[in-house]
Amino acid sequence: MNFPAFKRYAHVLSALCLCLGAPAHAQDRGPTIASEVFLSNAAFTGAAMSPDGRHVAIRKAAQHGRSMLAVVDVATLKAQVLANYANADVGFFFWLNDKRIAFSLVNELIKGDANPPGVYAIDIDRSNLVPLSDIVEKHRSFADPDNLDAGKLDGMLADGQANSDELFITIVFDEDTKSIKRLNSRTRKLRPFLDAREMSNVKHWLLDEDGRIALTAETVNGNTSFFDHTRRFGSNNLIASFGTDSDERMSAQHYSKQFLYVLARKGSDYDELYRYDLEKRVLDANALIGAPGFDVDGSFITAQGKALGYRFQADAEAVVWFDPTMKSIQQEVDALFPATVNRISRGMRSETPFVLIDSYSDRQPHTFVLFDRDSKKLIKLGDMMPGVDAKRMAGMEMKSYPARDGLKVPVYLTMPVGEKKAKLPTIVLVNSRPWSRALNWQWDPIVQLLAARGYAVIQPQTRGSDGFGLKHYKAGLKQWGLAMQDDLADAAKWAIAQGIADPKRICIAGTYYGGYAALMGVINNPDLFQCAISWAGITDIEKMFDIDWKDGASSSKYMRGVVGDPAKDKVQLRATSPLSQAARLTRPVLLAYGENDVQVPKEQGVAMYKAIKEKSPASEFYLFDQKGQEWSTQQNRIEFWAKAQQFLEREIGKP
Repeated sequence: MNFPAFKRYAHVLSALCLCLGAPAHAQDRGPTIASEVFLSNAAFTGAAMSPDGRHVAIRKAAQHGRSMLAVVDVATLKAQVLANYANADVGFFFWLNDKRIAFSLVNELIKGDANPPGVYAIDIDRSNLVPLSDIVEKHRSFADPDNLDAGKLDGMLADGQANSDELFITIVFDEDTKSIKRLNSRTRKLRPFLDAREMSNVKHWLLDEDGRIALTAETVNGNTSFFDHTRRFGSNNLIASFGTDSDERMSAQHYSKQFLYVLARKGSDYDELYRYDLEKRVLDANALIGAPGFDVDGSFITAQGKALGYRFQADAEAVVWFDPTMKSIQQEVDALFPATVNRISRGMRSETPFVLIDSYSDRQPHTFVLFDRDSKKLIKLGDMMPGVDAKRMAGMEMKSYPARDGLKVPVYLTMPVGEKKAKLPTIVLVNSRPWSRALNWQWDPIVQLLAARGYAVIQPQTRGSDGFGLKHYKAGLKQWGLAMQDDLADAAKWAIAQGIADPKRICIAGTYYGGYAALMGVINNPDLFQCAISWAGITDIEKMFDIDWKDGASSSKYMRGVVGDPAKDKVQLRATSPLSQAARLTRPVLLAYGENDVQVPKEQGVAMYKAIKEKSPASEFYLFDQKGQEWSTQQNRIEFWAKAQQFLEREIGKP
């Protein structure tokens, strides 16, 4: 099932969003929208159906500002609060079975004992609250079914174990040795699932429909092998073997009795979804799902081990349903909400006609609705950002531009409402983590705030960004501050050539890597970028090797292989570190750092400010009054962006 015209999807959605209301003209955008509308904490942040479809777990803001967890009976719409603490926020949550939920408590706003932080399980009648935090912490890693990188256990916790009280714990000994155990959420007892001796070289595993290990992917000396553990092939359990970087490379996604579903390139530059015949040991001739210009790297939607559909990102989120019932429901829901992406879900063995809908677009934050397929009744559960008026938001569109070496670079463009090509003051907003496809077609508070103030916003997906093919990714290897930086400059030049950007009023901004790139932007291209905003920006690349970013960008793997080796590439790393090149920085910079940030310590920002303040006296330094995660703190966001708006007006003018 290939999509040769798939790229038009987001563009169609963006056009359909016009049905939300006619856009205002540039000179008549209406009253100024307060920054708090964009930067306030979200009011409603998640919902999940129980396996039997009779309840919905919801996470929302409580009156005291913390995130709370409740469960709603879909028949009566009565809600029962399960976790609501004045000193803690509910983090992740998921159903263990029809009557029991696992959840975490975290500190997002202020320091505190958070009751304490960790993992808990509770019945939906508020009984049998059991702390699991000490066990989870002891074993270092929690296999969250919502995390696709946690051994691909997505949805499997409840699938084969529909009435189980268990959750998975991944016991990590080192990078290559781990085992999995099941943890009983009532008794707190552990039992084996996959032994460490079997996991010595295992990088990935899949379960069968009964929740048992069906396949492991083992990597040794650059070669990956798939092994079947169902015993149906006797002693011949080696399914496939290939070089990890070869054209035959595959990534196992889902296991069924007849087929293994894999991502493979098969001569293409892009990952596509294929079926691998387990009996014949061959890959299908044609891809099951492909999206030209994009890697199809998403997640399966399963119920009791069976694949219902596959969700992935191209220029917007898409889903391909294999299950005819879910396909029919999707068509029905899309007809009701034609201007949004509509994520639908049901209980995996639903006993009710209710469907949970999560709708969003570039102009509309997430809205959660219950849909009764029998009565056709729609019941709103909540809005992520209830103060946002979609009619007054700006549309986001994916385009592309040629880099100086001819590479085609994707870019998201957001224009102020009512503007076309008007030589606007422009912000080049850089992705914080280019190694992950974090940027997608959706409502973004910072983008919308800037667009509402009259700035054009461009978000280049430079080489090295994931999700746009192997060539695009490999072109960014060890190119921090070099070709990746050139791509950002070329994006600004493209915006000028398109009549979008005023060449004398362009600022570059970002956080983490994006903050690093913003600083390198004004160092390398002061004629192009009049200013930079860098919050939590990396200023010394070499010092980042001492930090594990805990999201796949570990110092030992990502940093050395993609950014550079601190020993072999020392000269390059210093030549491309803003702190080492501070003498070349003369443009105004707004620096912002958190008091207790462990990913990019404030010392990097302090050193940078000291190094530039003489040659760049208009630069400013802002230290967050950090009492938690600074970007989760509403007050810090609002205060910082008030300063950022003043900085932009001073340096590139008020639109």
